[in-house]
Amino acid sequence: MAILSQESGLLFIQTPHTGSTAVARLLIRRSGGVRLPARDQRAINPRKVVPHHHATLRQLMDGDLITAEQRGRLIVAAGVRNPFDLLVSEFIRTTSATQTRSDGSVIRKPAAPAEFPAWLRWRLGARLQGRLRGRRYAALRDHTEGVDEVVRFEQLQEDFDALMKRVGAAPMEVPVINATVGRQRDRRHYSAYFGPDERQAVESVYAGWLDRFGYSFEPG
Repeated sequence: MAILSQESGLLFIQTPHTGSTAVARLLIRRSGGVRLPARDQRAINPRKVVPHHHATLRQLMDGDLITAEQRGRLIVAAGVRNPFDLLVSEFIRTTSATQTRSDGSVIRKPAAPAEFPAWLRWRLGARLQGRLRGRRYAALRDHTEGVDEVVRFEQLQEDFDALMKRVGAAPMEVPVINATVGRQRDRRHYSAYFGPDERQAVESVYAGWLDRFGYSFEPG
């Protein structure tokens, strides 16, 4: 999903686990933003499927929800976050999710592994088709491809302020919402989750992000 603010001339791509939900809600409430695609909206191009959650710029344009002419008039931004920290938050959120059965008992919802090393292999590992082609890791969906600006999770307010200045909009305070509950309980630095093999896997899959945005593995 993305947020289109015609008022500000801004398209904000929602990257998972980067604070993008808070930014999206703010743009909707204060800057005339609309969800793209809308909940009941399909791609104009019927041969293309545009996901409702976390669509990339390319997917929006391939589905003709954003035209090349529109793109030329917009500032496009997306959230980014240190991949090591991002994956720990995703792991905690995934493995903390529960559902209540009809008898009232509570079970862990996902079928994903409950231990981080196994979860990371499951999360980053190539699926069957990729393995048949000799790939060890799955291809990364890059939500920052083609964007003009990034908003770093680590300095969310500062980067959002700079983005608002670029599009000529008034400053707005980004609210703290949708925080990963497990991270509030577990205050360990993300590095505590990683051994050498896990670190190597992330460095392989996210090599482009690490180089492009200057992220690295930092011991806590």
